[in-house]
Amino acid sequence: MSYRVNHRERLKIIESSAKLMSCYKDRHKGQRCVIIGNGPSLNRMDLSFLKDEISFGSNRIYLGFEKWGFKPTYYVSVNQLVIEQSMKEILKIPVPKFLALNSLDGVSDTSGIILLKTTGLPSDSVPPFSVDPRSCIWEGFTVTFVAMQLAWYMGFSEVVLIGVDHHFVTTGPANKEILSEGQDPNHFDPRYFGKGVRWHLPDLVNSEVAYRIAKMAFEADGRRIVDATVDGKLTIFPKADYRRLFIERQPLQEISRERNEQIKVLIEQAEKKAEQCDIGGALSDTLWVIEQYPEAATAYSNAGVLYAHSGDFSRAMEHFIKALRIDPVSHEAVINCANMFAVAGETGKVRQIYSTYMQRNSIDRNIARLLKALTEDAGPVNVIGPGGLSSVEIEESFDEVIFLISGGNLLLAGDNDAAVKMCLGLLRYPDSEALVDFQQQLRTWIYSRTTGGNE
Repeated sequence: MSYRVNHRERLKIIESSAKLMSCYKDRHKGQRCVIIGNGPSLNRMDLSFLKDEISFGSNRIYLGFEKWGFKPTYYVSVNQLVIEQSMKEILKIPVPKFLALNSLDGVSDTSGIILLKTTGLPSDSVPPFSVDPRSCIWEGFTVTFVAMQLAWYMGFSEVVLIGVDHHFVTTGPANKEILSEGQDPNHFDPRYFGKGVRWHLPDLVNSEVAYRIAKMAFEADGRRIVDATVDGKLTIFPKADYRRLFIERQPLQEISRERNEQIKVLIEQAEKKAEQCDIGGALSDTLWVIEQYPEAATAYSNAGVLYAHSGDFSRAMEHFIKALRIDPVSHEAVINCANMFAVAGETGKVRQIYSTYMQRNSIDRNIARLLKALTEDAGPVNVIGPGGLSSVEIEESFDEVIFLISGGNLLLAGDNDAAVKMCLGLLRYPDSEALVDFQQQLRTWIYSRTTGGNE
């Protein structure tokens, strides 16, 4: 029988948690921390450096304690299924613990525990990125996002991610609860969500929205999040080699510069093949760059061009939007996305894309010339062919392109608060009437900011 608390006890514990949380405000101001994901890439790392780092662990990370020989500085868990099935083990972890408030009824001893009031979706009273977790905090579809908000509150100036693979072998509808029927291939230990364990399938798309929000929030305050996951698929944050960062102790700026130079050389080599009409070779090399350097926006853009050249417009659009997600201020990605709608004969949408972009850079002569040509055009010429975009793809792609370009406008204008809120319009969380209403309100707001009120 699970332990339950009465109303008076609950209020007392909540008040105690808020006071305890206050003690962590800016406790680590200016320091670095490591947020440890639970992906299988951890098995490919020498984790001995973590003994000398401040770190956040989450969920069933305790399965690796004996093997790794260390424990994280802080522990976080907000998923109800994880907490329900692992409470006994969680309570044994001898570090400060941050748990979702709805786990309270299962906790008989709350010493060393801070209870977080979390929510699945933000609202008017719940900010998309909480700078004060004492009130309420958005889960962002991943416990890693919660840890980022706690790291912000504690004052860390640099957050390094490891084990955030952002890739799951098991597939299915996002957020669906399932019962594991065998060993877990998605985490560092096959017992993690092993046979008989209930868990929720990942929501990689929506978690990327949360990560993008965290990136903007940190960078707006002169802080940063860096991804040192081995072969991770997440494209939101700058990448770094953990060995050079922690073991060789090389400056992050030097590591980032060298990585960017490597990406540039590889992209140029693929572009030369394209110039020599070796489209297949160019595409193969470009996709390899994406595999090795998933943050390379230019590689996605180039892959889109090559797919379009081959008549595969759906994949082309997919890669152009990915480039824009990674770099929402990319001039090249804006033009490529617009070209896809031009190919589909959607000149009205092309005009709107360029008009929205021109709010950012009114002196861009190239875009101005293209926009003028469209304005003077007598009408659309539908040149879409086999493999082209469907009407559904056109509408869905257009909405996201406008959102992303608008976000780029706000970022370049230094309006990070507005950009953070705007990101929520990209959520695709199913069956949420409140979110649909929010998206419509946000869409109206964005158009009013970027087109002078003409929706």
